[in-house]
Amino acid sequence: MRGRPEGIGGWLLVYMIALAIQLVHGIGLTIGATIIYSDPSLAGLHTFIPLWALLFYVTTNLIAACYAIVLFILMLKHRRSA
Repeated sequence: MRGRPEGIGGWLLVYMIALAIQLVHGIGLTIGATIIYSDPSLAGLHTFIPLWALLFYVTTNLIAACYAIVLFILMLKHRRSA
């Protein structure tokens, strides 16, 4: 049976697609949060978001984005450490 992927064949592709979607979504949310922080009236808010909360959110999203990019590089180079 040559047509069936063995092992994790197709699931790795599904994982990479889901990771790419999560990466794009996280970057979009980070940009949106930064824009809303600079002008809260765009979202109908009257109070400011605390700076520490924005910095925590942006930092964790950037760490997740870096993780995803490193994983893509390792997977595309067919590294076992990925």
